[in-house]
Amino acid sequence: MCSTRLLTIKLVSSTGEQASGILIAAAAPVTLLTALSKSSLGKQVQQGLEEKLPQLEAEAAALKQQHAEARSRSRWYGPQRPQLPAALGGCQAHLSGAVAGDYGFDPLGLSQQQEAFDKYFEAELLHARWAMLAAVGCLIPEALSLAGVELGEPVWWKVGAAKLQGGVTLNYAGIEGFRIAGIEGFKTSYMWLGGWGGSMAGVELGEPVWWKVGAAKLQGGVTLDYAGIEGFRIAGKQGIGIIAACQAVLMGGPEYARQVGIKSLEPVGVFLPGDQNYPGGAPFDPLGFSSKPDEFVDQAVKEVKNGRLAMLAMAGYFAQAAVTRQGPLQNLIDFAADPEFQVYRWNPDAPEAPKYVSYKVDINACGPMMLDVLLKIKDEQDQTLALRRSCREGICGSCAMNIDGQNNLACLSKVNRDPAKASRVAPLPHMFVVKDLVVDMSNFYSQYKSIKPYLQKKGSQYKSIKPYLQKKGSSDPNAPKEEVFHSDPNAPKKEIFHSDPNAPKKEIFQSKDSRAKLDGLYECILCACCSTSCPSYWWNQDKYLGPAVLLQAYRWVIDSRDDFTAERLAHLDDAYKLYRCKTIMNCSQTCPKGLNPGKAIAKIKQSLHKGSPV
Repeated sequence: MCSTRLLTIKLVSSTGEQASGILIAAAAPVTLLTALSKSSLGKQVQQGLEEKLPQLEAEAAALKQQHAEARSRSRWYGPQRPQLPAALGGCQAHLSGAVAGDYGFDPLGLSQQQEAFDKYFEAELLHARWAMLAAVGCLIPEALSLAGVELGEPVWWKVGAAKLQGGVTLNYAGIEGFRIAGIEGFKTSYMWLGGWGGSMAGVELGEPVWWKVGAAKLQGGVTLDYAGIEGFRIAGKQGIGIIAACQAVLMGGPEYARQVGIKSLEPVGVFLPGDQNYPGGAPFDPLGFSSKPDEFVDQAVKEVKNGRLAMLAMAGYFAQAAVTRQGPLQNLIDFAADPEFQVYRWNPDAPEAPKYVSYKVDINACGPMMLDVLLKIKDEQDQTLALRRSCREGICGSCAMNIDGQNNLACLSKVNRDPAKASRVAPLPHMFVVKDLVVDMSNFYSQYKSIKPYLQKKGSQYKSIKPYLQKKGSSDPNAPKEEVFHSDPNAPKKEIFHSDPNAPKKEIFQSKDSRAKLDGLYECILCACCSTSCPSYWWNQDKYLGPAVLLQAYRWVIDSRDDFTAERLAHLDDAYKLYRCKTIMNCSQTCPKGLNPGKAIAKIKQSLHKGSPV
């Protein structure tokens, strides 16, 4: 408590001159009005106004009646006005639609009393007007800065960013490098609920309380000159004083009239025909909207709507600035800019070495996935680009490639919309490239074939099952290619269920529990994303089967309908085929279907150790 009192004394003493200046500036409008009203000129103005006052009041009363009639005609007022659904807190019975922007929203019932309603409406209208001015004030300096106008440090978000980047910090709790006023401090400030936790408990933490940090900065002279003018500082105590003084000068008179009443300006000859929220007259309605009732009531609704949007916009401005350290206009420009895509290009028929070629793509004119971008490049910019694609739905596995350093399916990979970071697209790593993004999958498919990825049954009637059609006849490659319906061309055209036409046609049943064991295995689409992300597969691609093939092998090992489980396990029991897996687990992290090849490989190893499927 003692330290708090000392801090308060220091702050008051260090800013005493500033406070005096602010008070003088704030009192200036009122002082001038008072002096004018007591002068001879002021008395003449008052006398002239008093003579016209009955006529002006009659005109004001008639204008208010016209405004009331206009509100009764407008669709934005009264019981028939648009309202929010009751489920969203709208359609409140105590709200009648008598004022602009009343959508019946008051789920907490704060405005059931007319006095409370008037107070809240006035507060919202005031903040809405301030927010609209503030939004413009945030945009104009940035627009000037983007246009090349040199203003020193006019843009508000750069002040905070400069402090964070410049190392202007205070050690927190006396721990070197643990700082509450810099980047590290913001990450920890939430831990202490704004600093109240330690301070209120009486624990001395050096500088834990958030307002003390700002005070220390103000007292320490940590400032930035504004607009390049020496001593004119926006981020220190002088700047805060200047801002407060400007606000007092600009809003002192209007706020005085609003608080005291609109008749408070009559001593200086100003008659305001409206009310406290809409005073009217030349000072507050220079364009004369109030003289056109229908336009006036509609403009009042638009003012509230735009003010609410401005309040939300200001919150968005600060959130964006905190994340991107850029202003709203720059963020909008970056969002609208065409991002860059660097695509791997290599043509075996050309002498050039492989290279990345940059393309600018309007991502707002194509689909949201990387495959859409690549197809747009191929269609509109470079038709020589080679890539595989088929289903566009993550089923066929054709469009597997390396996108921003991670193997994925282009049709499932969302486009990076950050224009500051170029996306890089390359073929699957450690594979022989045929052209551009197309790789040679021959070895991969050969390994897949080696595990016999089909159902094998023992017994006479299943002895000759093969997963492909076998025909006897001419070996002449130039023989005519004709459709084959049966080994006997004269036999009736019928479907072949088995290589033995006399074998019984029956279904091989499987229990639900046995079928459930195949989940997480049969979904593999053989895209090779997992295998080509495995370092062991990179180094031993000619011997190690890789995650994808081993997952498929386990799918047949665990299938209860298959009779060759022991033979399949014996085929996999090899130092290279299976045991080159070092459980790096890249395969499970990169699988676009969310499968877990690493677990399947571990299950194969357990099955070999146990001697039966696990």
